[in-house]
Amino acid sequence: SDTPVQVHFTAGHTALLGGSKPQVQQRNPFALPVRGLPGSKGNRTSRMSGRLGGMALIRKYGILMKRQEFREKAPEIGFVKYR
Repeated sequence: SDTPVQVHFTAGHTALLGGSKPQVQQRNPFALPVRGLPGSKGNRTSRMSGRLGGMALIRKYGILMKRQEFREKAPEIGFVKYR
């Protein structure tokens, strides 16, 4: 009853990752090719958080931020909302 419990785990660090999608290597969002990223839209990452994009990624003027992040930082960047 007072004997210490020993736990042995030998599967390695890759067994702890989980998820059904393979891990995508993170790209540097500041060093993008001129014509954009090849491949699907979901592989584009945000400048701020590094989260994968999709439909909510603002790409105009090379902003490359998620919609929610852009709403936070827009006044600092110099964007003004008129409506």
